[in-house]
Amino acid sequence: IYSDGWYEAVRDTINARVATLPERDVPRGSWHAVIEIMGDAASPYVDADSVRRFLVRIEDGHCAWYREIDTAHPDGVDLDYRFVGPATAFDEIAAGSRDPIDAALDGTLLATRSVVIGSIDSVWNSVSSSPPKS
Repeated sequence: IYSDGWYEAVRDTINARVATLPERDVPRGSWHAVIEIMGDAASPYVDADSVRRFLVRIEDGHCAWYREIDTAHPDGVDLDYRFVGPATAFDEIAAGSRDPIDAALDGTLLATRSVVIGSIDSVWNSVSSSPPKS
Protein backbone atom coordinates (compact mmCIF):
# COMPACT_ATOMS: atom_id res chain seq x y z
CA ILE A 1 0.00 0.00 0.00
CA TYR A 2 2.87 2.42 0.72
CA SER A 3 4.32 2.66 -2.79
CA ASP A 4 5.89 5.78 -4.33
CA GLY A 5 2.58 6.37 -6.10
CA TRP A 6 0.71 6.21 -2.78
CA TYR A 7 2.99 8.84 -1.22
CA GLU A 8 2.56 11.08 -4.28
CA ALA A 9 -1.23 10.70 -4.11
CA VAL A 10 -1.28 11.69 -0.43
CA ARG A 11 1.00 14.67 -1.13
CA ASP A 12 -1.29 15.74 -3.98
CA THR A 13 -4.33 15.39 -1.71
CA ILE A 14 -2.71 17.57 0.96
CA ASN A 15 -1.82 20.20 -1.62
CA ALA A 16 -5.30 20.12 -3.17
CA ARG A 17 -6.75 20.86 0.28
CA VAL A 18 -4.31 23.73 0.80
CA ALA A 19 -5.36 25.17 -2.56
CA THR A 20 -8.91 25.61 -1.18
CA LEU A 21 -7.77 27.73 1.76
CA PRO A 22 -7.90 31.51 1.76
CA GLU A 23 -4.45 32.94 0.96
CA ARG A 24 -4.23 34.51 4.44
CA ASP A 25 -4.53 31.04 6.05
CA VAL A 26 -1.64 29.49 4.13
CA PRO A 27 1.58 29.66 6.15
CA ARG A 28 4.61 31.15 4.40
CA GLY A 29 8.12 29.83 4.64
CA SER A 30 9.55 26.35 4.88
CA TRP A 31 9.49 23.94 7.78
CA HIS A 32 9.81 20.29 8.77
CA ALA A 33 7.53 18.25 10.99
CA VAL A 34 7.45 14.74 12.33
CA ILE A 35 4.06 13.08 12.43
CA GLU A 36 3.84 10.20 14.91
CA ILE A 37 0.88 7.91 14.38
CA MET A 38 0.23 5.76 17.43
CA GLY A 39 -1.39 2.35 16.92
CA ASP A 40 -4.70 2.20 18.78
CA ALA A 41 -6.05 -1.28 17.89
CA ALA A 42 -8.84 0.35 15.86
CA SER A 43 -7.02 1.49 12.72
CA PRO A 44 -6.23 -1.16 10.12
CA TYR A 45 -3.12 0.79 9.04
CA VAL A 46 -1.07 0.81 12.25
CA ASP A 47 -0.71 -2.20 14.52
CA ALA A 48 -1.75 -1.79 18.14
CA ASP A 49 1.08 -0.63 20.37
CA SER A 50 3.24 0.39 17.41
CA VAL A 51 4.22 3.75 15.97
CA ARG A 52 4.65 4.96 12.41
CA ARG A 53 6.59 8.16 11.86
CA PHE A 54 6.69 10.46 8.86
CA LEU A 55 8.98 13.38 8.14
CA VAL A 56 7.21 16.14 6.21
CA ARG A 57 8.61 19.18 4.40
CA ILE A 58 6.22 22.11 3.92
CA GLU A 59 7.08 25.02 1.61
CA ASP A 60 4.75 28.02 1.55
CA GLY A 61 1.89 25.87 2.83
CA HIS A 62 2.34 23.05 0.34
CA CYS A 63 3.73 19.59 1.01
CA ALA A 64 7.01 19.39 -0.93
CA TRP A 65 7.68 15.81 0.18
CA TYR A 66 7.30 13.38 3.01
CA ARG A 67 8.70 9.98 3.85
CA GLU A 68 8.43 7.34 6.50
CA ILE A 69 11.24 7.34 9.05
CA ASP A 70 12.38 4.93 11.77
CA THR A 71 13.29 7.40 14.49
CA ALA A 72 11.54 10.24 16.29
CA HIS A 73 14.64 12.43 15.87
CA PRO A 74 15.99 12.21 12.31
CA ASP A 75 19.64 13.16 11.92
CA GLY A 76 20.50 16.25 9.94
CA VAL A 77 17.00 17.76 10.05
CA ASP A 78 15.99 20.78 12.09
CA LEU A 79 12.47 19.94 13.21
CA ASP A 80 9.99 22.73 13.61
CA TYR A 81 6.90 20.80 14.69
CA ARG A 82 5.81 17.41 15.99
CA PHE A 83 2.27 16.05 15.71
CA VAL A 84 1.35 12.95 17.75
CA GLY A 85 -1.96 11.16 17.92
CA PRO A 86 -3.95 7.95 17.57
CA ALA A 87 -4.07 6.22 14.20
CA THR A 88 -7.85 6.50 13.94
CA ALA A 89 -7.63 10.31 14.19
CA PHE A 90 -5.12 10.40 11.34
CA ASP A 91 -7.33 7.98 9.36
CA GLU A 92 -10.23 10.43 9.73
CA ILE A 93 -8.03 13.39 8.75
CA ALA A 94 -6.79 11.53 5.66
CA ALA A 95 -10.38 10.67 4.71
CA GLY A 96 -11.41 14.32 5.06
CA SER A 97 -13.93 13.62 7.80
CA ARG A 98 -11.97 15.36 10.54
CA ASP A 99 -10.22 18.72 10.53
CA PRO A 100 -6.62 18.49 11.79
CA ILE A 101 -6.80 21.87 13.52
CA ASP A 102 -9.93 20.84 15.40
CA ALA A 103 -8.23 17.58 16.37
CA ALA A 104 -5.30 19.54 17.82
CA LEU A 105 -7.56 22.04 19.58
CA ASP A 106 -9.67 19.33 21.23
CA GLY A 107 -6.55 17.48 22.41
CA THR A 108 -6.87 14.44 20.15
CA LEU A 109 -3.58 15.39 18.49
CA LEU A 110 -0.66 16.79 20.40
CA ALA A 111 1.00 19.53 18.38
CA THR A 112 4.29 20.92 19.63
CA ARG A 113 6.80 23.41 18.32
CA SER A 114 10.29 21.92 18.35
CA VAL A 115 13.17 23.73 19.95
CA VAL A 116 16.55 22.42 18.92
CA ILE A 117 19.11 22.84 21.68
CA GLY A 118 21.35 19.90 20.86
CA SER A 119 20.95 16.19 20.63
CA ILE A 120 18.32 14.63 22.88
CA ASP A 121 21.05 12.74 24.76
CA SER A 122 23.02 15.90 25.47
CA VAL A 123 19.89 17.73 26.58
CA TRP A 124 18.87 14.85 28.86
CA ASN A 125 22.37 14.57 30.32
CA SER A 126 22.52 18.29 31.04
CA VAL A 127 19.08 18.26 32.68
CA SER A 128 19.62 15.09 34.72
CA SER A 129 23.05 16.22 35.95
CA SER A 130 22.04 19.77 36.82
CA PRO A 131 22.11 20.63 40.50
CA PRO A 132 18.71 21.30 42.06
CA LYS A 133 17.67 24.93 42.07
CA SER A 134 17.16 26.58 45.42
